[in-house]
Amino acid sequence: MITTRRACSALAGLLLAALPLSAHAWWSDDWAYRKSLSFNTTPSGAGIEETLTNTPMLVRLSAGNFEFFGDVKADGSDIRFVGADDVTPIPFYIEKWDPVTQIGLIWVQVPRLAPGAASEPVYMYYGNPDAPAGGEPGRTFDTATRVALDFTEANGVFRDATAYGNHPQNDGATYTEASLIGGGAVLEGAEGTIQLPPSPGFVVSPQTGFTLSMWVRPSDASSFEPVFASKTSADGAGSVVLGARSGTPYATLTTPTASIQLVASSQNISAGQWAHLALRVAQDGTQLFVNGFEVATADAVDGDITGQWIIGDLTGGFSGDVDRVLVSGSAVSPSAIKLVATNEAPFSTVLQSGQDEGNDDAGAGHPNYFLITLRNVTVDGWVVIIICAVMAVISWIIMWIKGSLLSRVERQNRRFMEQYQQLTGDPLALDVEGETIDTHREESVLGAAVEDETSFHPSTLFPLYHAGAMEVKKRIGQRSPAVGSQRAGFSAETISAIGASIDAAHVRQRQKLDSLMVLLTIAISGGPFLGLLGTVVGVMITFAAIAATGDVNVNSIAPGIAAALAATVAGLVVAIPALFGYNWLGSRIKAIDANTQVFGDEFVNKIAEHYV
Repeated sequence: MITTRRACSALAGLLLAALPLSAHAWWSDDWAYRKSLSFNTTPSGAGIEETLTNTPMLVRLSAGNFEFFGDVKADGSDIRFVGADDVTPIPFYIEKWDPVTQIGLIWVQVPRLAPGAASEPVYMYYGNPDAPAGGEPGRTFDTATRVALDFTEANGVFRDATAYGNHPQNDGATYTEASLIGGGAVLEGAEGTIQLPPSPGFVVSPQTGFTLSMWVRPSDASSFEPVFASKTSADGAGSVVLGARSGTPYATLTTPTASIQLVASSQNISAGQWAHLALRVAQDGTQLFVNGFEVATADAVDGDITGQWIIGDLTGGFSGDVDRVLVSGSAVSPSAIKLVATNEAPFSTVLQSGQDEGNDDAGAGHPNYFLITLRNVTVDGWVVIIICAVMAVISWIIMWIKGSLLSRVERQNRRFMEQYQQLTGDPLALDVEGETIDTHREESVLGAAVEDETSFHPSTLFPLYHAGAMEVKKRIGQRSPAVGSQRAGFSAETISAIGASIDAAHVRQRQKLDSLMVLLTIAISGGPFLGLLGTVVGVMITFAAIAATGDVNVNSIAPGIAAALAATVAGLVVAIPALFGYNWLGSRIKAIDANTQVFGDEFVNKIAEHYV
């Protein structure tokens, strides 16, 4: 891969020289490559309404938006993230890095996200085989985040990713690899819960604020109730419940003196579908969010709520999958809730994947986009491209052979006519005793011919001359070339019969000139249709992959579409040269055939003049 990039660096450098520089100076020459990433905060993306700082954002990489998994260490340990100034490293950690399936899930603390525009870029550096392991989960979250559960541990011993180390106790929940973001946890009612340890940071206080968010996928949305709850503490200081009744999200907060209930007026949860639930407690009120949108609001709670937090419910409740649980001891901005939910959702358009660049000072080049396209071609696309390649090679071979043959025909026709036009008496004077033309003997399987200086082969004129001479000799009963000394006295019917033999020879010569030209017409008409077939199938597969992975941004689908279009390019590569070659060869064949026909008519006239 590095060798290929070096080979392309000169050309890419010339192309990029005319463009504005995409970034500042290279962060570190120890890293060979970098990738620009940004986040779309416009209404077409997250649609946030305020500036956010130091927000942990999911960077989901796949073959659709990152082509160079092979240039990263197998465990992703050489990955680093740098801010827009291309100087300041920013915290991140890798949830999953799999170069085999080409899936990367990375959480990055983005320094600044402004509303109404694409964010300032962050740069992902990679390509340093000597780099030590990077990534610091504890620094990726702010100090208010008390728990961050990614459920990546296949052994079911789930770990808190924050610096607080509030690792939960797993009581029957199981690990699943097929979750929304990497791995997840499967809960089965009262038999599957995850209990967070008691901690002062888990106090729900309107003074300091509190935010709980999680992704859930219920197996039966019509019946589950709590998905998150708190056991009432020993001092009776209230409880919190977050869940859904018959698919309708709700939250209940209970203090010793009052109870608050929020019920969503819309945004119901469906069985088998992922939904993002969030509960926000602040001095100005309590809010419930579904998929980033506020669906219910109430007054602020009148006191603190303490207790032990439980994902699931000891009395039954939720059955299904859970992913990415965050508990914060502050009131997270509604814009941040919306941004996170939108970015992490299936088919998100928030992440904007920029170009991959090579560090020229480190000896690397810019990416070869033609190679990027070829790497994304699917098996069916390669089948079409290979078929087109075979058709192209055959058509080129035919054009070369037919072109060479026509050149020899024209040359021998000129040689024959030079000698024929020197005849002043007997028109058969060129025909020698016992001479025959074995055209089949000297034809190749592809229509080529070998020149023969003694028989004018592969001339198309001499076969007509020879056919006429043989007919005349049969009728005058002698083989001497000096037949003109005796008047044969041929009738008009005899001359007509001789002319028919010459016409038959003309037709056979035309058939030989046209041989295999049909393969060029097949290439002209069939190549584009084969390419179109490959493109349509490739686009179908690309959109099927989008539906399966949930990655729908332009940078993820563009390489797949480009690869699909490569099949159309292959078809055009077959058809365009074949079209030009067919027209060029066809015009030469027509000219040769016209000259042959004219000669045949003139030769019949000369025979008639001499032997009548």
